[in-house]
Amino acid sequence: MNAKFNIGNLAIFIENYLFPFLFGYYAYKSCHFLYRNYDLTTEIIGLLRGGVFYLDYISHLSDIFYNMLLMFFNLLIVWALLIRKNLYQRPEGFLEYFLPLLGTFSYLSYSLLPYLPKKWNLILFPQSSLLYLSVIGSFISIVGLIISCLATYDLRRSFGVFVQVRQIITKGTYRHVRHPIYLGYIFIFTGFLLIMPRVYNLIIALISTLLAILRAIIEERKLAAFSPAYVKYMSTTPMIFPVKFKRIENAIRDENTRDKTSSEQTG
Repeated sequence: MNAKFNIGNLAIFIENYLFPFLFGYYAYKSCHFLYRNYDLTTEIIGLLRGGVFYLDYISHLSDIFYNMLLMFFNLLIVWALLIRKNLYQRPEGFLEYFLPLLGTFSYLSYSLLPYLPKKWNLILFPQSSLLYLSVIGSFISIVGLIISCLATYDLRRSFGVFVQVRQIITKGTYRHVRHPIYLGYIFIFTGFLLIMPRVYNLIIALISTLLAILRAIIEERKLAAFSPAYVKYMSTTPMIFPVKFKRIENAIRDENTRDKTSSEQTG
């Protein structure tokens, strides 16, 4: 018990004192990328001119907007980490530490592409469709990032990277799905796949989506075991997608019911 408790304290310490600097650095990188690579005035003039390169300019502008949103999102995470309160349960067990880290930083796998076999770099769609797919993918990614920004703002003092229990939020974006941040992530993964439709990116999108779903399931078990109100919330609000997967949700509720019954009999 002491080992788990100490690891839980370490995880919260990392969130409180190290992650704000880390996500602040990511915000700086987005800002620096925009400064070094784009001239907003030139891009807007090019868009207004239209013509043959109209879609190119839309793609450039969407890239600028996405990186501005990404900078804002990382700053929002820093703010949420700094104002948090009301920690009821710390993370416990390997999955409650490792899986969130793996999901949060899975995007780093995109940097491995130059080192992989050429067959992993195969394009999934005809060359003639790539520009159109890039514009559509940029739009989807921006929508996903907006959803994640709104959901992070809704969480505010309850935000966390590791699996933990704080005040349960059911307002704002959380009225529609129980994990809107992960819904936003899945939009972003899908958008990236359309922007760069390659075999490797397809694998990353599928694995990242699976990690988001597994992470949500682990969080659900912890929250449902802690709060009967959350179990009721589960019965009225979809998990990640605006569609209810009753088999998964019933399994989580049944498992928590068995755990409670077992603990009462033991007591």
